[in-house]
Amino acid sequence: MNAYLALFKVNLLERLQYKWDLFLGGFGTVVYTFALFHLWKAIYSQSTIGTFTLLALSWYTLIGQVLRSAGGRPVNDISEQIQNGTIVSFLNKPVQFLYLQASTQYGKRLFQALSGFLLGGVMLSFLIGFIPLQLIHLLPLLLIFFLGTYINFILGFSLATFAFWIEDARPIHWIYDKVIFIFGGFLFPLDILPAGLQAISSKLPMAYFVYYPAKLAVQFSWPLFWQIIGGQAIYILVLTLLAHYLLRRGTKNLSVNGG
Repeated sequence: MNAYLALFKVNLLERLQYKWDLFLGGFGTVVYTFALFHLWKAIYSQSTIGTFTLLALSWYTLIGQVLRSAGGRPVNDISEQIQNGTIVSFLNKPVQFLYLQASTQYGKRLFQALSGFLLGGVMLSFLIGFIPLQLIHLLPLLLIFFLGTYINFILGFSLATFAFWIEDARPIHWIYDKVIFIFGGFLFPLDILPAGLQAISSKLPMAYFVYYPAKLAVQFSWPLFWQIIGGQAIYILVLTLLAHYLLRRGTKNLSVNGG
């Protein structure tokens, strides 16, 4: 555990050396949220979107963007490590490669995500106001956010392991990233989808790191909280086992092919 925490700290401090990168990363979140805010504002002049008010949907957009960026993109690092063979040096160490990557990604992305939330939050506060969030809900939300971003990471890690077979898994991750836009509730809440697609999308793991956590933040209820955390726990268990399995199979393929 100490090794993972140390790696997280190293990557965190390294990212702090590039303050302008953090600011620009957060500014990208602001631009995206600003554009969608005006889109939702135009739509709300004609109709409504499910149970979401304009205030709730605006903050939903910001939180979804932050959650999507917080889990990082392990596919880029892992594909490169497999291609150049440096992954062997990590596999020979007495640490789990999966959690090594998680520590690295969280260290790289934490301050960028916080920067985006703070800058976007200030902007939305001036444009439309604050979401009605009680202090007692803060810790449950942070737990849901963390588990959600871990699901995002573990999905990205699992896709990245395909680089053992096809060397570059980034095209697969690109497709997955676009699926998140629609079926993960990133571009808009799943409430907009037709009933059939909504029923399917709401059961997918992507919904548990974008749609449900962002919805809980703007429409908090304890029944929804327990529903989300139960679904997240199941997906984390299943996806972690899958990631370990793919990693083991992939390393065998690596040794057969000579890297």
